[in-house]
Amino acid sequence: MLPTIPPAPALKDERRIRFVVWVVVSFIVTIDACIATPLGLTWLYFGPLALAALRLPQKESIALAAICAAASFLFGPLGDPLGVHTVTLEVSARVQGVAGFGTAAVAYVGLGFVLHRFGRQQRIIRGLRHASESDPLTGLANRRGLDLFLRQHQGEPGAILVVDLDHFKRVNDTHGHAAGDAVLIELGRRLQQVTRASDIAARTGGEEFALVLPGAPEGVAQRVGNDVCKIVRRAPFPIEGGELAITASVGAAAGSLSAALIERADQAVYRSKQAGRDQLSLA
Repeated sequence: MLPTIPPAPALKDERRIRFVVWVVVSFIVTIDACIATPLGLTWLYFGPLALAALRLPQKESIALAAICAAASFLFGPLGDPLGVHTVTLEVSARVQGVAGFGTAAVAYVGLGFVLHRFGRQQRIIRGLRHASESDPLTGLANRRGLDLFLRQHQGEPGAILVVDLDHFKRVNDTHGHAAGDAVLIELGRRLQQVTRASDIAARTGGEEFALVLPGAPEGVAQRVGNDVCKIVRRAPFPIEGGELAITASVGAAAGSLSAALIERADQAVYRSKQAGRDQLSLA
């Protein structure tokens, strides 16, 4: 006989919350059905509804809200269409005003709390998504982020540039990996200077980077590729204890945006390397 696997703590907690929410709502509906007041007991529903919105599945929260709305209509201060009220309470106008203000305050505070929690969750989700699609060293997109961007623009006209630092292994071997990281970070910052808001700059691995320029024809790709060579060579790269003169080889390809276009740009990089480095080659 297989041993029984106990439910996970999170699942236990959800079941407990579900039980409490439904019991509380059932109790409120029963009280609301029996007692008629000029105020109604609508405000009592806010607590379990807020808890359900934060912790229970969306469909169950919607069903719970629909039940509360129906109960408020049937048993609220507007009337007793089912004729089930057995107790009627009289409340002064002053008490009604204070209770009405308190109900509105509780409603808006509860709504604000729920919206705040929802917004916080969305920010956390966006942050996790950004982290999964970003290179932690340079802050540019990583290969995953680049692939997602290409998928969104699949088949659109545009251009892709592949940038590869020249003799980067010498930097790591001679000055250490900290210096190599500093060079990569600075290159990422410089590449962002030549991209538009609609473009993406990504570090695809090691010292290799890629730029995707949606809607850019070959002439624009050539201009941007030459600009990349210039911004890499124009000023030394700062590292701890000094500076390094760095150059880059660039390959560019224009056409329909796809993984095949990256391969064409990558092949153009090798031609730049073979031709003496520090230059642009077009596919």
